[in-house]
Amino acid sequence: MTKRSITGIFTATRVISLIFTVSILLSILFPTFFPGSQDIVSDWIKGQPYNQFLFIVIQIIQVLIPPLSHYFTSILGGFVYGAIWGGVLNWVGRTIGQFLAYIIAYRFGNFLRRKFNFDFEPFEKLVGRDETVNIPLRAIIIFTMVALPFFPDDELSYAMGIAKFPFKWFILITITGHLLGSFSLAFIGSKETLQGPLFIFLASLTVLAFGILIYTSVKFKKKTNAE
Repeated sequence: MTKRSITGIFTATRVISLIFTVSILLSILFPTFFPGSQDIVSDWIKGQPYNQFLFIVIQIIQVLIPPLSHYFTSILGGFVYGAIWGGVLNWVGRTIGQFLAYIIAYRFGNFLRRKFNFDFEPFEKLVGRDETVNIPLRAIIIFTMVALPFFPDDELSYAMGIAKFPFKWFILITITGHLLGSFSLAFIGSKETLQGPLFIFLASLTVLAFGILIYTSVKFKKKTNAE
């Protein structure tokens, strides 16, 4: 399979995932368009044996297959289990999945590079293994990218594994960084009011993380150009 065909498969899967994500967002934001759909989906999932464990497994699979949209599954968590418990389940599944993705990429990264001619050079400065080159700054940048709900953090975990990003930093980033995204997307799916304290808290953290990302990225670029 060529690199071009793999890219095509990833793109097609992304489009399908986007359609599902838009559909569930519409059913949440405009429930009159889909009468009864929220209750039907929620009742079906909750009616499955060990449904919370099943949902965690779904989250893990979604991480391991990056074209599948984490927006869809994480919004679904809030949709079915609410903002708090949905956020917890999102975080557990996504965190386990990220660790597995890193380990797989770490173990088989060189094979993937040789087999499919993957070029990870653009990522090396940010996610490479060298702990002597701005590692705290790089860790902050990656942390904010993971924390913000709209970054492709699943692909980022694979990239860090392939580039042999220091595991001790990966652990810290993964465990803490996925909290904001997991709970923010669960909140979107939970039908909670956009004026409550939880919304203000999550929105404030999102704005703060975005500001930190911009600041540290500019600083990192200046340091890299100077070296």
